[in-house]
Amino acid sequence: MLLPIILGGCSLPHRQPDSSDALQFVDAQIQTNTQIIILAQDSLKQASAMTQRARSPTPKLSSSLKPSAATFNSGQINPSSIRGVKNVKSLGTPGTFTLINRTARNQPLDAALHQIVPQGWTVEFSADLKTVSQQRVNLEANDQWPFALDRLLIQHQLVALINWPTQRVSIARWTTSFNSAPVATASPAKTGNVSALIKPPTSSPSVISPGPYNPFSASRTVGPTVIKPGKAIPSSPPVASTTPVIKVEVKPTVAPKDWRAEKGSTLKDTVFLWAANAKCIKGENDTWSVVWMTDVNYRIDAPLSFSGSFREALNGVFRLYTTATVPLYAGISTTQCLIKVDDKEVR
Repeated sequence: MLLPIILGGCSLPHRQPDSSDALQFVDAQIQTNTQIIILAQDSLKQASAMTQRARSPTPKLSSSLKPSAATFNSGQINPSSIRGVKNVKSLGTPGTFTLINRTARNQPLDAALHQIVPQGWTVEFSADLKTVSQQRVNLEANDQWPFALDRLLIQHQLVALINWPTQRVSIARWTTSFNSAPVATASPAKTGNVSALIKPPTSSPSVISPGPYNPFSASRTVGPTVIKPGKAIPSSPPVASTTPVIKVEVKPTVAPKDWRAEKGSTLKDTVFLWAANAKCIKGENDTWSVVWMTDVNYRIDAPLSFSGSFREALNGVFRLYTTATVPLYAGISTTQCLIKVDDKEVR
């Protein structure tokens, strides 16, 4: 593009009058090549416009794919959220729901369940279902295995807990607490501008309060608490405060949840059902996992009810079995959402 300008400069006469200085020479060059410069600029604009049109991106085509009806991704479907699944709960991340097609007549319930669950999985019955596991049933299944399992359990008033990490299906009797929705535990409300009236205590003897047993601590028992009388603290004269008052919104408290253990069930079944209906808020998962590390289990002979959080309910029910022939101990890990139960102290 600069070649016409250079050639135009060379065509000018080389001899200049003696009276012309450098500024006059430059002005003469500009006036002579003004039209050539304008044409060169127009050519550059046209070339730039063609380059931009060539680089314009092509529109992308978007397509939507529907998932296959035969198998489901593990992170998409949860048995507890599928319409029609009532008597099945799950722990952990669900795996693939394989499609089964089974027909059997007059066979034990234990054998029918093993035909439904995936190959290599373990089916475990609660202690009070040993005779029920040999009950003769008919099986007609042509669906994904959690749905087929749910229909068979509804026919016989049973429930199941699918533990995906351990590939285990635990069978227990149906209770009303199994289908109850979990209630979020509210934290204590914080209030502002709370003034406390401190009265000097009167002299009184020390009070010894025996501490309750705590199954979540490493020790077998908790030492007594000794409360000693204190001395009155001299109050200082009031000082005017210039700190601005900050109003804190008081959130309404949520009524504590009732945790029930039905008569005729077992302690192990109760803990598994409670864990399926509780939320692990501060852990890696949103559901609790239970590891029962002992063969010891106890039958619940009378209905039990505990009010409070999930941890408080576990603490209350295990405290009842501290005087049993073989005491049971429970350890809880909030970060891992894991509960371990054993007949010796859990570390």
